[in-house]
Amino acid sequence: MAINHQKRENLLQESTAYSRRILLKLSNVSFQSKPVGELFAGCRPDGRWSLYFDELLVIQFDREEAIRRLFYDGRKYVSARGCLVEMVQAQKGGRVQLLQIPQEVALATRWTGELKGLFALSCRDLAASKSEIGLLGIVPENDQQVLVDLLALLSRKQIQLTVGA
Repeated sequence: MAINHQKRENLLQESTAYSRRILLKLSNVSFQSKPVGELFAGCRPDGRWSLYFDELLVIQFDREEAIRRLFYDGRKYVSARGCLVEMVQAQKGGRVQLLQIPQEVALATRWTGELKGLFALSCRDLAASKSEIGLLGIVPENDQQVLVDLLALLSRKQIQLTVGA
């Protein structure tokens, strides 16, 4: 998690850890009452996806497509034994430490429901604009399959979404 808050880098050009990347314009999507205008999705060579909904929300999946990490509203969450744990910096004895704060089951359930809703909204938005899909870029340029794979991921995750082990 960055200490200095600044506009993120150009993920489409600079996120070389993702061998497949796509940037899409969203028009009717929001998360927790905040509008989302763009979706960047990157897939690593081993199949792990990361989704960036503007600078609002980042979700990283593991190989089994379970949530591995989540960044939202300046907070970082990681998966631990099937639950989301918030990572918080704290000073102790002049040293900075990361503390793990387990989330209540009700909060984790709410998160899962809200994320499923976000994925459903994103799928509907992209399907509604299929003839004029808001494609802002693809890397590599000839990888038209990345959009198909992303839509399939969003469709699966709006039905079944888990937190990694």
